Amino acid sequence: MGAYSMSLSISLTIGPWMGTQLLALLGPVRVWFVMFALGALAASADGVLRASAPSEIRCSRRWILADIISMATELCPPRGTITSA
Repeated sequence: MGAYSMSLSISLTIGPWMGTQLLALLGPVRVWFVMFALGALAASADGVLRASAPSEIRCSRRWILADIISMATELCPPRGTITSA
């Protein structure tokens, strides 16, 4: 948990500066391509890591994600739905 918090803090600190530097250096179109490439790389790395995890861990992650989604929809229900009769 500490490594996650530290990496999030570092990215929130360095990200805006690095983004403006890339924007000034490459221009907006190339920055979008760089961000797409980094996102695709992160998604593929996550897929590889999830596929190599033991089945018990994969199942527990699904339940954790389901719990997070159910809590989020209880706290902030989707707009346009009836939550009570």
